[in-house]
Amino acid sequence: MSAQSSPAMSVIIVTDRYQTIRKTVRHLRTETAKDRLELVIVTPAAEQLDPDDAELQDFLRVRVVEVGPLQSLSWARASGVRQASALYVFSSGDAMERLSRLELNKIPHLAKRDRQAEAV
Repeated sequence: MSAQSSPAMSVIIVTDRYQTIRKTVRHLRTETAKDRLELVIVTPAAEQLDPDDAELQDFLRVRVVEVGPLQSLSWARASGVRQASALYVFSSGDAMERLSRLELNKIPHLAKRDRQAEAV
């Protein structure tokens, strides 16, 4: 792999649907170094992601990491970090905002917290 084809930074994004990360991707597209960024999109099911290829084409590389049912957000991020190829890796903010409520309820400790908040 040549220096030109190596990403300067990998950005890890955990989501279940592309729609929930569209704003983040659009923001990353405004970066002057977007052509040196690798996006690592971690998702429970790749076939349900439905990415917008036109929005992703400006990045050096886009990897979709399918992890099956989410055990935790930290576990999902770690799965993305293991697949990242850049020397520098960035996790994009609070991944909980990028998961649909349906997917969040599948993570046991988050579903319990959500039910407790609704009871108050």
